[in-house]
Amino acid sequence: MWPPWSRRSWRWDDARGGLGCGALVGQILVSAVPDRRARLGGARWRPAFAFSYAEFRVMARFGSQVLGVEFVAMFRAWAEAAIISTVLGMAALGYLNIAQRLVQIVQDLTGAALVPVSTVAFAKIRAPPSAAQRLPQSAPG
Repeated sequence: MWPPWSRRSWRWDDARGGLGCGALVGQILVSAVPDRRARLGGARWRPAFAFSYAEFRVMARFGSQVLGVEFVAMFRAWAEAAIISTVLGMAALGYLNIAQRLVQIVQDLTGAALVPVSTVAFAKIRAPPSAAQRLPQSAPG
């Protein structure tokens, strides 16, 4: 019976019955293979299938620094929550979370408003001066 919300509940077998899902998966696979071949054929550079210990060390060093900063921030938040909930109680922790979220919303809204304006302003600062701006401001005489 159709539609699915009629007397019986909709089942996955109903969607698979006409091979609709198989057709969608096949369409994705068939379109992906020529696309990959065209991209690899037109590319000047192809990835090498060799492992580089030197590159791994560079990436591991950078990744460990990033993870270290994230772990410190996570432990700081946990310690802050533990201290506030122990000393002031769970209600105070809830108020703190609400206040932090409100501050975060204000920061996000301020940033969202300033980014487009600052992008244009910095682009104008970096642009070379126009011919009218290069003329002397006062006429001789």
